[in-house]
Amino acid sequence: MNSSAPTLLKERIASLDVLRGVAILGILLMNIQTFSMISAAYSNPTAYGSLDGANYWVWVFSHLFASTKFIAIFSLLFGAGIVLFTERAEKKGKNATKLHYRRNFWLLVIGLIHAYLIWYGDILVAYAVLALLWYWVRNWSAKRLFDMGFTFFGLTFIISMSMGNSMIHWDAETYSEISQAWQPSAELIEKEIANHRSGFFAQIPERANMALTLQVFVFMIDTFWRISAWMLTGMALYKWGYLSAQKSTRTYLLMLLALIPGFAIVCFGIDQQFGHDWTMEYSMYLGTQFNFVGTLFVVAGYIALVMLWVKSSFLNGLKSIFAAT
Repeated sequence: MNSSAPTLLKERIASLDVLRGVAILGILLMNIQTFSMISAAYSNPTAYGSLDGANYWVWVFSHLFASTKFIAIFSLLFGAGIVLFTERAEKKGKNATKLHYRRNFWLLVIGLIHAYLIWYGDILVAYAVLALLWYWVRNWSAKRLFDMGFTFFGLTFIISMSMGNSMIHWDAETYSEISQAWQPSAELIEKEIANHRSGFFAQIPERANMALTLQVFVFMIDTFWRISAWMLTGMALYKWGYLSAQKSTRTYLLMLLALIPGFAIVCFGIDQQFGHDWTMEYSMYLGTQFNFVGTLFVVAGYIALVMLWVKSSFLNGLKSIFAAT
């Protein structure tokens, strides 16, 4: 079989495909907000339009059930995919390192085209860069990978809390610039809308500026740590068999209970955000930590839910649709 050919259907792991399909469609619930509104509205729902009635409930639903949850699963599966891809390449006597680096070089190219010519909110560039780094730990034990992953979760939390508590020390120019990005004026909102309604080439400078900010500044203070945490954890969970539906039904039912504390923590965070009137000083960094911590539990519950579904014969046709996605 040609090393660049698609994996044969009989060789695919159904649980991974179904879970990946669920993650991709779940991510759309969040990305559609940026597709349809100004960029600031993704982080600050009070930045654009009203936040009452149906708008309020749509935001609560998406934040509670989707925000960071599905991108976390997708990142986790990307880490698992590194192990799976290289294991299969090595079993076939292929040069796994060469194939891995070639694969992620082209992923990087696709990501850059996506970010600068289509949509600035690309994640493929980060995946490609981190895949080049974490490839070298793929042979670590599952426990070591898991411990490393949770170390990165801790670092992500510490960095975010530090950023939030450092705001009182920001210089006036930086504070003003970030404030405008968090709660843009009517003039800035109209400018952004006009830009997105302009021609393709007119949009490129603003898109490039946003993409570069995400790929440099946001990558250093958030994306690198958070995505690394999920990728490393994904490698561990794959090695342990959690992502290939190899664990017992009882194990997945116990994991499903994680949804209770997870949703409770996220709900408390929602209450706190509104209680602080979505002020930048609280909501940009400090207020997001409840969703960050809650997501750890919710993701465990979501994985369990999908694995239980895969192990059952319930709605097999729908499983095929998610797997194809």
